[in-house]
Amino acid sequence: PATKAAAEKLALHDDDRNLAVAALRPHLIWGPRDPHLLPRVVAAARAGRLAIVGDGHNRVDLTYAANAARAHVLAAEYLAEHPGVRKTYFISDDAPVELWDWSNRMLARLGIAPVTRRIPYRLAYGLGAVLEAVYRLMPRLGEPPMTRFVAGQLAFSHYFDIGAARRDLGYRPVIPPETALERTAAWLKEAGI
Repeated sequence: PATKAAAEKLALHDDDRNLAVAALRPHLIWGPRDPHLLPRVVAAARAGRLAIVGDGHNRVDLTYAANAARAHVLAAEYLAEHPGVRKTYFISDDAPVELWDWSNRMLARLGIAPVTRRIPYRLAYGLGAVLEAVYRLMPRLGEPPMTRFVAGQLAFSHYFDIGAARRDLGYRPVIPPETALERTAAWLKEAGI
């Protein structure tokens, strides 16, 4: 996130007035061929290591990969017609979901038991801090299974107004949420994840 923010800031504030910039901020990109987010969640759920952090009612924005791709095409078209513009756009499926309900619906499609175990946010945050310190001292371990950042992402609501993308770019999600869920579950099954 830090390098993305730095690159966005450089592009938006560059002195070249001929440079047109549309900084897109798709939130939680997911879908078939996702090598990061969903495989980790599914693996943790299968191993019984996934737990609801916090009260379990947090709402989040998701962005199906095809919808994110469509936003990029629309942004390129917009920039071609509006030289010199410099704007930031949040992109999502425009339908915030209750994270743990959505996760359990995905897991059900894969034949995995729903996540019901809960841990308080403060405990997850504290565990994240300890694991970050341990993994920093022993980098060969890879990435910690919990961080303070992840604890917050799993416990708190985070969704965004995509009105500017709708207005300027004409962005609308092209794949509805249920279709996206079915396609992704089918791919996860086919890929053996």
